[in-house]
Amino acid sequence: ARGFLWGDNEENRRIHHINWDTVTQIKKRGGLGIRRMRKVNMAMLATRSWRLFKDEQALWEKVVKESMARYNMNQVFI
Repeated sequence: ARGFLWGDNEENRRIHHINWDTVTQIKKRGGLGIRRMRKVNMAMLATRSWRLFKDEQALWEKVVKESMARYNMNQVFI
């Protein structure tokens, strides 16, 4: 996203007149409202992990739990 926003590429670095923290702030605070993908990804993973243990009837939860049992990965989540 940074390269697209400022026109950077491997060969040509441009001067950035605004820092990334400002760009990722909400519009009401003067930012562009661009979300930080690392935080979005962590929130998504937390939601999936929560549902993994709460909704035991969903098909994908059964598949993930079966895979974890097969590869003995249960200690990662316990």
